[in-house]
Amino acid sequence: MAVLSLIAAFLVWRTLPKGLHVGRLSLKAWRDVFFDPAMVLILLVTLASASGQFTAFSYMAPLFKETLGASPTLIAGLLAGFGLAGVIGNSLAARFVARMGIDRMILLALSAIVIGMIAFSALIGVLIGAAVSIAIWGLGTFSSNSLQQSRLIAHAPALASASVALNTSTIYLGQAIGAAVGGKLVARHALEWLTPAGAVFAALASALTIAATWLARRR
Repeated sequence: MAVLSLIAAFLVWRTLPKGLHVGRLSLKAWRDVFFDPAMVLILLVTLASASGQFTAFSYMAPLFKETLGASPTLIAGLLAGFGLAGVIGNSLAARFVARMGIDRMILLALSAIVIGMIAFSALIGVLIGAAVSIAIWGLGTFSSNSLQQSRLIAHAPALASASVALNTSTIYLGQAIGAAVGGKLVARHALEWLTPAGAVFAALASALTIAATWLARRR
């Protein structure tokens, strides 16, 4: 992990243009973020999306074992496939976002998460179904987070320092909420409900992103 991190740091250093910096944080910036309804909705999209994903993702290993009888090797392979799909989704989002627009790309990413989770639930216990469905889910998982940050910056560039920081904190809050919801289901031996519950959160995120787009265009 340390070696890969060093390689990533080197690539970032080589890629980013010189002189790139952000403005200083101020109390006014924090206030302006919270008093911008569209920006608050965008942050709620992140919260709902993270909550939905970590409702299921926190317990993927026991979920695979329960529904597929998966061995540790198979579990590792499925998770690796999920991660690979995430990298591919991020690359596709970066390639097409300028053409399609951030709002539309985020909606596509969230739709992939919803479809993947619903497909997993519908094909539960079928190995190929599980592999395909988590790959679809993976296409949206990392790209939605990256696009959300771009969306916040594009919405209010002057507030980027505060809004992106809040977005990161919101991801962690969503992870905690999702893990708590999923934990309740696991404790009740209802692992088959992890992905349906996650899909509800992801669908809420989709609805919120549509509302945020509408509100931002009214400005």
